[in-house]
Formats: sequence, structure tokens, C-alpha cells
Amino acid sequence: SHRSVPAPFLTKTFHLVDDSSTDDVVSWSEDGTTFIVWRPPEFAKDILPNYFKHNNFSSFVRQLNTYGFRKIVSDRWEFANEYFRKGQQDLLCEIHRRKTGQPNTMQPIRQTSTAEDILWSHVTTTSPVPSPRAPHFTAAVSICDENERLRRDNCILMSELSRLRRLNDEVLLFVQNQ
Repeated sequence: SHRSVPAPFLTKTFHLVDDSSTDDVVSWSEDGTTFIVWRPPEFAKDILPNYFKHNNFSSFVRQLNTYGFRKIVSDRWEFANEYFRKGQQDLLCEIHRRKTGQPNTMQPIRQTSTAEDILWSHVTTTSPVPSPRAPHFTAAVSICDENERLRRDNCILMSELSRLRRLNDEVLLFVQNQ
């Protein structure tokens, strides 16, 4: 069941990561086993449209998830797949898209991890408010979904705020001791 030609998404992703002229925005990790999107806003605006028909970072991340990529660390956009390696484009044929309904044995890539990620995710994924002419139940579901997303975002932002306050306290203590 191995494909002889990798999915276009994988080939395009490999080429955009492999392009050394954009290493300040997206690059391979030092050992070439993962790739890192250093600057998601620039990646979405300047790089994604060169390879895909959109500039939506969240859509790109969802697509990575369907191919079994996972996010490595919570504080940056670093992704891994055992068959996605620098200099080994031939391994892409081993990566397969998961079927919908198939249980996901790997942890899905979290869409947000820092305040900047949340804000960027909101800018790139916020859908318009439903039209007043839309069916009532659709508007209610959309509002509930949006409220739930806002609650999650708020929780993450509060966590990030706490972390930054602790960091600020540590810096103040350090300065006082000096």
C-alpha cells in the first residue's frame, strides 16, 4: 500500500522548508529531524501563498495533523514526522493521510500555545458573524462554538500572563540584587 509519489501537500511542504532563502521564517531544525516556523505571520503572508492556494496558518497546521505530524514543544511551532527528514525527500512516500473516523493514536497538534499564537490564530481563522438571515439554530451553534473557543483562548492567555508576571518578578528581584 506504499505510494510511489508523495501527496502534493507533503512535497510542497518539504520544498518550502528546504528553501534556505526563507530560513529566518521557516527552517529545518539543527539535526534535520523537525522543522520550525519561526515567524507564523510572515510564513502565512509571504510563504504559504507561494505553495498553496491560501495564506491560513491554522489550515496548514490542520493539514499537517492529518498527515501525522506532531508539535514538538509548546512554546514554538516545531513539527515532526518520522518520515519528514532533511535531505530525504524519498521518505515522503511513507507518509499517509489519516482517514476521517480513524482513531488518532498521536496527539493532535495544538493550535495555540502562546498569546501571540492565539492572537495570530484568531486573526487568520475568525469566521464572519452569521448573517441575520441564517437559520436560528446555526447562529446559536456558531455562538456557542465561538464562546467555547474564547473560553479556551482566555484560559491560555491567563496562563501566559501568569508566566510573564513570574518572569517579571524574577527580573525585578535580579535587578534589586544587582
